[in-house]
Amino acid sequence: MAKKGPAAMFKKLLIGGALLGGIAAFVLRKRRGGSGYDDDEIDSADYGDFGDRGAPAPEQQMSVAQTQHDTTPEELSTAARVETSLEDIRTAFPGVSDEDVKSAEGDLERLASLIAEKTGADRGQVRERLQAIIDTDTPDPSYPAH
Repeated sequence: MAKKGPAAMFKKLLIGGALLGGIAAFVLRKRRGGSGYDDDEIDSADYGDFGDRGAPAPEQQMSVAQTQHDTTPEELSTAARVETSLEDIRTAFPGVSDEDVKSAEGDLERLASLIAEKTGADRGQVRERLQAIIDTDTPDPSYPAH
């Protein structure tokens, strides 16, 4: 077996140093080569300035919000109050289902007519009972005063 001398050890150290130097250079290059958002493609397939990017995909494009203009805050409040009182309404009128109450969309007149039709009760009395249930469960309207 041949004896390894200082030249072989020097060769190993030289190769090891070169390898470590290459890794260090690569890491430093990666750190310094990153961008500061100016040239980045963020949330988009398009290029653009930060905060002002294109949106070529349909799911990225903004769509116009559909707003119902014929609904008043009072109607929305009544619908929320009916939803809150759902269990008590079903208890007071056993023949009425959740779907029946939800189909009236918070309109007490329509709900009273629907319940009167299902139960055979007087519509006026049903309307009064509904109002009493809602007032008991949610005494204050949930909409802001104008």
